[in-house]
Amino acid sequence: MTDLMTAIDTGIEIELLNRFSVIAYTHMVFPFHLRALASVTHNGPCLAIGASRGGVPVGLAFGKLPGSVPEAHSLFVSKDERNQGLGTALLRRLEAEMRRLGARRVRCGYLEKPEQTPALVRVLEKCGWPAPIPHKLHASFTVKRMLEAPFMREYELPPGYTIVPWRELTTAQRRVLEEECENADWIPRRLRPFQYEVSLEERNSLALLHGERVVGWNIIQQLQPRILTYSCSYMHPSLAPRGFIFNLYVRSVRLQARDIADIPSACLVAPMDMKPMVAFVRRRFGPFLNGMSVVFESIKELGDSPPDAASCDKPDERDRRTQ
Repeated sequence: MTDLMTAIDTGIEIELLNRFSVIAYTHMVFPFHLRALASVTHNGPCLAIGASRGGVPVGLAFGKLPGSVPEAHSLFVSKDERNQGLGTALLRRLEAEMRRLGARRVRCGYLEKPEQTPALVRVLEKCGWPAPIPHKLHASFTVKRMLEAPFMREYELPPGYTIVPWRELTTAQRRVLEEECENADWIPRRLRPFQYEVSLEERNSLALLHGERVVGWNIIQQLQPRILTYSCSYMHPSLAPRGFIFNLYVRSVRLQARDIADIPSACLVAPMDMKPMVAFVRRRFGPFLNGMSVVFESIKELGDSPPDAASCDKPDERDRRTQ
């Protein structure tokens, strides 16, 4: 009934999509989300809210439920339909559906882009989200340019330390590290490596061993065509002053050049609250990067009671003026 009312009032129909109906909207998400669209159903794990005019897709909100905090991954409105409150309506409906399925919080992260960020921030504000805060540093580079850096050479490690491919960790080594992730206090939750094994690029993801114990890693993912993402790099705090994390970066880049020549570009991310790591990326890699941007994050508390669905679909007059 709500979708019918929306169609009559605005000419736009907003609906909860499934893995078949979402196919018409695939051009509205980033390439690295395409695989997830196959998991779109009315009950998750992925949710998609589509907006159409006369059967033609004009907007999409897309999110994922699994994880400690469900995420609103994508919000897109066709150029001709912007500034009419449609983005706000899509996000509100996505929030409502997540709440229906038990979510109590939802996260939104986005890369700062001057041509897009102000509009997204306005939508978040109208939907009651907290002001976004800097979350990660995003640095992009080409392998060819990075190899020109004078530091891009092999470094000898002290006795007892070895770098091995992540895929070659033994069952026992993985089990010990999993136990440390759960019980030790040296690995921040957001830097636990196993959560980044989705879309793992095995050819240049690495682990640092001290004897048989894993004490550091550089996990690489292929999340989009022709670009690798250096997603999770971390070292035991006692080893951080020795710069071993640098050895992993150098080895991974050199392996990408040698074994993954069909993917010429990459990006790396560093949590903004880990100031030494951010400073390291800016100082050492900065002159050889294509660019640096900041990923912002906002987390909204959804509460316990789902809102009236009718209030989630219809763009109101305030939204028309301010979106």
